[in-house]
This record gives sequence, C-alpha cells and structure tokens, in this order.
Amino acid sequence: MSCAACGAEQRPGATFCRGCGVSLASAAARDGTAPLSTAALSVPPTVRRGKRQIALALACYLAMLILPLALVVTVGIDLTSLRALSLGELALVLVALQLVAGDGTQIPTLKSFVTVRAMPARVWATIAGGAALALAAAWALGLAFEMIDAEALLLYREQGHGLGSALLDYSVLAPLIEETAFRGIILGALAGPVGRKGALWASSLMFATIHLSPITFVHHTLLGLVCGYARLESRSLLVPILVHGSYNAVVVLLSW
Repeated sequence: MSCAACGAEQRPGATFCRGCGVSLASAAARDGTAPLSTAALSVPPTVRRGKRQIALALACYLAMLILPLALVVTVGIDLTSLRALSLGELALVLVALQLVAGDGTQIPTLKSFVTVRAMPARVWATIAGGAALALAAAWALGLAFEMIDAEALLLYREQGHGLGSALLDYSVLAPLIEETAFRGIILGALAGPVGRKGALWASSLMFATIHLSPITFVHHTLLGLVCGYARLESRSLLVPILVHGSYNAVVVLLSW
C-alpha cells in the first residue's frame, strides 16, 4: 500500500503516512481511489501528543494546589512539619521532571537544569526590570492591604524560628519547587500545543492562582512572566530559580 498524496510505501494497517503524515484515507479519497471514511476523521499523532501535554500541565497544576489548599484548612501547622512536606514535594517534582522531560516537549532534563545559554545584555535588563516591577507592585499593594506574607512571617517568630529559617523556606525551597513545576514541567509541556507566548501566560496565571490570594495575583503574575521569560531565553531553570529566590528574599527582608 502506498500513500495517494506522496507515493510513499506504508506498513499494512497504517492510518497516517509515514512520509508526509497525512491521513491515508483522506488522501485516497481526494485522489479518487477510495471513499472518505471515518479513518479520515482520526486525530493525527501531533494533536494527540498536544492533548497529552496539556493534560500533563493541568495535572501538575492541580498537584501544586494540594499543599496550599491543605494549609488553608489546617489550623496551627508546625513549620518544621511544613518544611518536611516541602522537601517531599521538591523530591516529587524533580522526579516528575526527569520522567516527563523530552518526548517531544520542551521540558528540560535534570542534566540541563543548570546549563545556561549565553544571553545579551538587553535580556538580562528585561529580566531585572520585570522583577523590579513585580517588587514595586507588591510594595504598593502592601501599603494598601495586609499581605499574606506578613502573616506567614509572624508565624515564624511565634514558633521561635529566625530570619534564616524564613529565608531557607522562601528563597530556597519555594523557588526550587515552584520553578521546577511551573517553568520546568508546565511551561515546557504547554510550549508545543499553545506556543511560547501562550505557554508563558498560562503558566504565569497558574502560578499566581496557587497562592490563593486575589491581592497578590498581580505581582505574582508579573513574577511568573519574568521567570518564564528567563526560562525561555536561558533554556535553563537556574536563572528563573535565582530570580525567584532573590525576589522572595527581598520580600522576606522587607516584611520581617
């Protein structure tokens, strides 16, 4: 059997041409050699792969919602227990990243975790300017509303934890977990099906919503856009992790 569109020989029972990728049934129908059948309406492999990648991104997003939602319904959680949960979450997202990396997606492997592509000065300036804008938005909103970060940091002092403990959680663990999930898995999975710009916006909005605060939505979306842009331009997770960690460190120091 050969493809009516390009003439390439096909394996018995094939649905799509191994040469040009078109539906063999639809090509035969257009050529007049066969009637159009339901096989012509079959979903091409690229569409099926795109749906799988979107499903992967949504599954990762829902998984990242579990801990914030659990904290909302849990009263009086010990910060030491919370850090243990965060370490477990970090291990899970790193394993997940390695398992789903590649396979037609733009999800980076752990091996390329710290490999940074050389970037021009204008890209670094854009990243720095975007992070500064996100900080300015957070500061302005903090003048008008009581921020959730201030409430969380008060809990550190009440339980006898110092500034170093808060910086470890906010500036090290949180960026590692969230950047691996949102800029590693989610952005990488969506880049194929919806394009770079769509993936950047979708992953940033998802990132903002997991913080479960409408007040922080604006500056968390800005931070997500900056970190996503850094990820796409550097082709590495190291740069967005450093940006996110620096941002959180400034927030902690200003709120402490």
